[in-house]
Amino acid sequence: MGIVQVIIDRTTSMIIEGTYQFDRVDGGTLVAPAGASFPTTPVAGEWFWRTDESKLYRRNSDNDAWDEVTGTGMSETQHKTLRQLIHFIDNGPAEGFASGAYRETTGTVFPSAIVWYDKVGVGKKKIVSKEISWSGAFPTTITWKVYDASEALLATVTDTLAYSGPFETSRTRTIS
Repeated sequence: MGIVQVIIDRTTSMIIEGTYQFDRVDGGTLVAPAGASFPTTPVAGEWFWRTDESKLYRRNSDNDAWDEVTGTGMSETQHKTLRQLIHFIDNGPAEGFASGAYRETTGTVFPSAIVWYDKVGVGKKKIVSKEISWSGAFPTTITWKVYDASEALLATVTDTLAYSGPFETSRTRTIS
């Protein structure tokens, strides 16, 4: 039997309980026995790496079975292509999206809408939009909408702004 070590870049010790989420920002080091067969005298909660299966297991709390540790993680490339607003605010799609995105602005010096499309011309589909309502020179509401590849609405975020003179004093965000 050998040992497998999973290093997750955390400088302090930690106890791992419940849901197991590991990443390089907020992690630790997991050291577990490893081999082609399970230990003969396991302890409840013990970790074990099956070298013949390339899978991580943990002994259940009743100490009568090994549970495979699985997750729903994604690669860095998959994360870049998520259609989440954080990938668009404040100026359209960036890394992880195909080049050729096209932006249209509606309004005058105070734009009322900024829309990013997947391409220019016939058949273009919205990726993300920003709609702005104004009171004089001050935006009073800003609404972001993000769409999936078929242009179905995925999320809407609306900010309502308040001012004291020319200074923004508060912003209330609604997410739907």
